[in-house]
Amino acid sequence: MNTRLDPPLPLRARRRSQLIADVRAAALQLFARNGFDAVTVEDIAAAAGISKSTFFRVVSGKDSLLIDPLLEGISTIVAAFDNRPASEGVVDALIAAMVDCTTVVESAETELWCTAVRSAPHLISRVTLVGPGDRAALIAVAARRLGVTGDPAADPRPGLLITVALAASEYTFRTWITDPRCRDLPLPRLVEDALHTVLVPDWAARR
Repeated sequence: MNTRLDPPLPLRARRRSQLIADVRAAALQLFARNGFDAVTVEDIAAAAGISKSTFFRVVSGKDSLLIDPLLEGISTIVAAFDNRPASEGVVDALIAAMVDCTTVVESAETELWCTAVRSAPHLISRVTLVGPGDRAALIAVAARRLGVTGDPAADPRPGLLITVALAASEYTFRTWITDPRCRDLPLPRLVEDALHTVLVPDWAARR
């Protein structure tokens, strides 16, 4: 069987990607050590060994260095939900997909990011973790798994299911970030518990 391999990125794109990774690593070190608000763009550029103008050529701003890794991880949720086995019920598939997307990889970089992001809870509170496009795509996957077609007003289950699940997950994530009592608990377990709590009804049953 032939295995299709994606072509390698052009050299320029690889260099840009590496530069962004270097800038992000330098920023996380500074955020974790000094706190998000105390670190300037100039500080980050100096730590990464680049000029301020180069910084803004590859990064939109200081906020993105902290938020983008989170959003990149969450952006995989639609594919994760869609790719769950067809034999799984819609609730089990959604919970598994959302837990997978919040699984924290045991690494020094992840711990650094956690320390850094906890110095900026005000920033996290302004971020929409799942955008309208992904929300709509999740509802479409839920509808397909439930065999729902047509007017969502006639059968609101897919939209309600996704809305409730996302609200529970976002609440859990923000609590994990801001409440010191939650910091030693694994985020995936908290998300899984929250989803089981709010998704108790049988969403596959038509009322």
